[in-house]
Amino acid sequence: MGQYLETFGPGPYHMAFGVSDIADKAATLAGKGNEMRGENGMSQSAEGYLTANIAATSGLGYPFQIAEG
Repeated sequence: MGQYLETFGPGPYHMAFGVSDIADKAATLAGKGNEMRGENGMSQSAEGYLTANIAATSGLGYPFQIAEG
């Protein structure tokens, strides 16, 4: 995070949305041409819930995330 702040300054790191059936939503996003980060577009947060991250290159220069829940 420190390196990110040095490079980009203060501000939002990413935008996240809570969804149900995250695997289906991640597959839909990937199927529409979004570049997904992580294994199969999915990763597990430090708190244990699943997330899917859309690369900034697919999000108009801004990273988006969907999270289980």
